[in-house]
Amino acid sequence: MTGSLNSSIPSDFKKNSSSSSGRVAVTPIVAEGIFRLDADEGSRKAAFPSLSFADPSAREQRLGGGGSGNEELSIEDVLAGVAVTVEFSSRNDQQVVTIQLPEGSSFYGTGEVGGPLERSKKRIFTWNTDCWGFNGSTPSLYMSHPWVFALLPDGRCLGFLADTTRRCEVDLRGAPTLRFTASAPFPLILFGPTSSPTHLLELLAKAIGPLPLPARWVLGYQQCRFSYESAARVEEVAKAFREKKIPCDVMWMDIDYMDGYKSFTFDPANFPEPLKLARWLNEAGFKAIWMLDPGIKEEQGYAPLESGDGADVWILNADGKPFVGDVWPGPCKFPDYTMQRAREWWRDLVAEFAREGVDGIWNDMNEPTVFRAVNKTMPDDNIHRGDDDMGGTQNHLHYHNVYGMLMARATSEGLEKALPEKRPFVLTRAGYIGSQRYAASWTGDNLATWEYLHMSVPMALNMALSGQPLNGPDIGGFALNATPRLFARWMGIGALLPFSRGHSEKGTKDAEPWVFGEACESVCRKAIERRYHLLPHLYTLFYHHDKTGRPVISPLAFADPSNPALRAVEDQFLLGPLLVMAFTERSKFADPSAANQRLPPGTWRRFHFHDSDRDLPLLFLKASAILPTGPVAQTTQELSREDPVTLVISLDESGTSEGQLFEDEGDGFGYRNGEYLLTSYAATHGVGEGGQQVVEVKVAREEGSWKRPHRKLVARVLLGDGAYVEAEGWDGDVISVPLPSAAEADRLVAAAVEEEKALVESAPLLLDGAKGDEEDGGAEALAATNMAAGDLQCHVVLKHGGRLDSLFHYPSGQELLESRFEEGGYEEYSESEYRSPGCHEQYHVVSEQRDHSTGGSHRMIVEGDIGSGLTMRRCFSLGQPIPAAWAAATTALSNRQAVLESTQKSPGQEQNVPLIDGLALKDGTTLIDGLSGEILPSTPNQLHVTSAIIASAIGAGSGGFSRLACLRVHPSFRIVHSFSSAAPHVRFTSIKGEEVLVKPDVQELWLRGDDRPNGEWSLVDPGTGRTVVSRFNPSQVHECFIYWGSGFCNLELVSEERPVSVETPLRIDQSYSIETAAE
Repeated sequence: MTGSLNSSIPSDFKKNSSSSSGRVAVTPIVAEGIFRLDADEGSRKAAFPSLSFADPSAREQRLGGGGSGNEELSIEDVLAGVAVTVEFSSRNDQQVVTIQLPEGSSFYGTGEVGGPLERSKKRIFTWNTDCWGFNGSTPSLYMSHPWVFALLPDGRCLGFLADTTRRCEVDLRGAPTLRFTASAPFPLILFGPTSSPTHLLELLAKAIGPLPLPARWVLGYQQCRFSYESAARVEEVAKAFREKKIPCDVMWMDIDYMDGYKSFTFDPANFPEPLKLARWLNEAGFKAIWMLDPGIKEEQGYAPLESGDGADVWILNADGKPFVGDVWPGPCKFPDYTMQRAREWWRDLVAEFAREGVDGIWNDMNEPTVFRAVNKTMPDDNIHRGDDDMGGTQNHLHYHNVYGMLMARATSEGLEKALPEKRPFVLTRAGYIGSQRYAASWTGDNLATWEYLHMSVPMALNMALSGQPLNGPDIGGFALNATPRLFARWMGIGALLPFSRGHSEKGTKDAEPWVFGEACESVCRKAIERRYHLLPHLYTLFYHHDKTGRPVISPLAFADPSNPALRAVEDQFLLGPLLVMAFTERSKFADPSAANQRLPPGTWRRFHFHDSDRDLPLLFLKASAILPTGPVAQTTQELSREDPVTLVISLDESGTSEGQLFEDEGDGFGYRNGEYLLTSYAATHGVGEGGQQVVEVKVAREEGSWKRPHRKLVARVLLGDGAYVEAEGWDGDVISVPLPSAAEADRLVAAAVEEEKALVESAPLLLDGAKGDEEDGGAEALAATNMAAGDLQCHVVLKHGGRLDSLFHYPSGQELLESRFEEGGYEEYSESEYRSPGCHEQYHVVSEQRDHSTGGSHRMIVEGDIGSGLTMRRCFSLGQPIPAAWAAATTALSNRQAVLESTQKSPGQEQNVPLIDGLALKDGTTLIDGLSGEILPSTPNQLHVTSAIIASAIGAGSGGFSRLACLRVHPSFRIVHSFSSAAPHVRFTSIKGEEVLVKPDVQELWLRGDDRPNGEWSLVDPGTGRTVVSRFNPSQVHECFIYWGSGFCNLELVSEERPVSVETPLRIDQSYSIETAAE
């Protein structure tokens, strides 16, 4: 065993810190196995109060008393038997903690993150960010968890919490080395080492608190949309669930229920009687959840604004005046939840609001998001007047990450005040480690693609491994349109995740289960019915989490922690002893015959509820477990204590198994006073009367003040492959289940396999919009044509304007374009107005060339009919220098009507074209003789685009000239807010020779005449270490335009505006190259 701590910390933090020359302070805190490590005693005193701990004072007190940490305790004592080193240091006025773990260690946690389950080689930044359409490489999402769960090679576990609210870099790129970096002194909280991963999560819960037991209805299926536009539409959807017999417990009201998007208001036209709507929903078995955003509109007569002004609750600008920023309602002020008086003010608003029939509240936009801001939030130097126990008055950099959590806390307290006999339910988009004490979470604005379906499982698992068990994705994808197969597959998986809600974005097709056709509806019904069968088990898991911190959902590695083969499995998960084998790949269906090859060691018996389907996950129960299940109900309000319980039993090698069932009122707090029944059931293989082999099932133990109800109990003993035998009796009595002979068991298994096969094969194959699938009226995902060469890959979306929705740079792992659904990315317009014709139409491929030689290249010409006899045509080129033939062809395609006609291809028409000098053109047309064209040199880091508006069908009466046209090139480049002194900026040399630097505070700037860039301008983003250099021909560009948006920057090129003829097209040649940003 080795262990060492070295320390040195910066001396110029906002709160004074002492010299780092003293020895590291190591203090046991909270419970056995939890330790506080500080760089030295001075650093310990300089650290800010904890906002992650359930009891912040517990972080400051030595376990067992006896002082603050001066007693002798070495790292050797703390990490006995584990070869780990921990080093404190400073770099660029930041504290750095570097932890070296043994080779073969695996990393998890880090909260809400995209990408792989196992986090080695990744880096994230804890900075709550509005991240519509995030991907697996996005470094900062909506929540912040500076926490790493380490699984050591031998199966033991360690946990590391950087207990700071500041933006924290969590760097795992050097795995097995872990590094935390933040701009203020912070303690490192060490958990473990523990002998099991479950025990590590139990220790974490002792520090940051567990999620309180949710009401039972929270675990039902939930339906949402942005937005159901009226109360009538809400009722219509709710009625459809009941008519179609699809279980559902909750209807959600997104922002459009409000009057002008103002929180605590209702649209008088579309939601005139919210209490009446809520009562109707409650009578139909639904709960009603309503959204509240933090921004309070600056509007005379708006009561929350006026009361907030009177109570002085707002966040301030650096000059001491209330900060005003744009969000959905327009200009808004923002409550400062770091002050108790602000939380109490918000609590009282929520309590009054809840009297309008509110069963739960959804907190959104609480990163906090601010529109028209480059960093998507408020200025770093805004002032929060925090209470002393929060950390006192600090700037926004200090409190940004806890804003959403503190809002959720105040919201939860408001619900408790209004409904003291009910368990409050809050869902929050933004949060910090510890938020689970106040709210559930979801994984944010995902997309309806197979990639995001796959990402749903590791995201849910890493959130759970960071202390938040009640989480899940927007089932079906928030943005874009799912296909029937994708939606059904997502529902099958999402119905088994802890938080189960369907949700979709405005502008997409409706996304209720029946929208995708009868076959998809049937799969979704079975998926949700599964969830209701399993509610007794899920509710029991959440009870145990409340009591001990035991996980509700966990990765497959928990089944065998020392087995390296299980550590990166992303399409399976555990719900206690229940293993869910999901199928997140488009082409892979549930295949029981191959399932055993993917199981952990030991005995796992497959079972189902006579609901098998190729698009539903496979279910397995671990040997030694008993799983309590219940009947299907359309809503949890239909459930009764007298309902029969079915125990699904999987015997171990010794012929025994056990399991528990927790029951209470399903809401309220009586369970905290013993008003519940916790039953431990046991099953034992033995010999009954006449030598018959039996399994005896009985109540082994019970706890709580509730008496056992008089109800039927079914004991179902699994034989394998879906087969079982069962017996029925009364709960509390001993039930004997006769076991079949070996031959009879084989017959039962064979019959079960055949029954399942017939059930699966009788169901139609759901469509996915892929080649070979026929349309059935269901939604389909947006099609994108991939291009890749050199260091770049891009997606050309033919269906929507021939735009690029992605430009990915392989070396940096960064997405360069900011794109949303059917807009953004790289797009072009045919008029001077924003989003004029050219960006909406269907495009098709005219020609395409790939060169697979060294370096490679990929070029594609697309075109679309933009009306008025005009065609928009563009050539995308990636990779090595373009041959002369291609340059000549590009010019010809732009300028010659004869060439246009000879290469025209109607949308959907099959293309049969030969290659001439590497260029694919219909009919072998020669494009070289007598033609010339200028084209910019290409590199592996460069995208070249030649764009033109061409007169393709101008009538004779027009004199051969079109309407006025203008070619407007509109790329949206993604930027990352920089927390260093350097900020994103655009720099260039103007035509008149001036050096120009344009920062985000300019927001928008038109450049005309000699103020235009002289053929080159650069977008420098220190936040990513990347510069995008745009080069163009100034003679083709009449105006340039810079616009700074929330997380993006537009560098627009605009041609002159004039009519177009066959001989005089409009054209812009441009290129984009990727370089390293200067320090």
